[in-house]
Amino acid sequence: MLIKVIGLLSPSFLGIVMVEGEVLKVEIVEGEERGAVELSRLEQLAVRLVEVEKLIEDCKVKLSEAEGQLAEHKRKSELERRFSQLAGIPYVDKSPELEEKVKSLKAQLESLSSERVKIRGGILSGLAGVIMPIEADGRQEASGEEVSFKFRDGMKCPAITAFIKKS
Repeated sequence: MLIKVIGLLSPSFLGIVMVEGEVLKVEIVEGEERGAVELSRLEQLAVRLVEVEKLIEDCKVKLSEAEGQLAEHKRKSELERRFSQLAGIPYVDKSPELEEKVKSLKAQLESLSSERVKIRGGILSGLAGVIMPIEADGRQEASGEEVSFKFRDGMKCPAITAFIKKS
């Protein structure tokens, strides 16, 4: 797998990646450095971010359905209440149950959105100190402002790579 570092590559092997208008320096080093972030950790965060974004979309669909049910129930409730009185059967108002479902889904959506912001911030701050496990003597391709490197030991990080491309 190849990863592209967008920007300029100086003689000291310092790459520059543009992410959401911020310039994040990605230093390419051999060995471990104290305080550096492992690319595998960023990959885990990126995978979790994808999961959270899917949960957010599912929650939005459920919330939309629940709000539709509540609106429909409120629209029909007076008529159903009247028919129940005329028929002599007790009327069961489902409004509180539906309102609680909408409230719960809104809280869940807010929680997931907060988690997404936190994960995204973790990824962006992690990119500033990431150790890129690339092959030092491996194949490098340069064209214009893009430089491609091959990951060491056949490592693959599709989630973080997709995150960088998307951002």
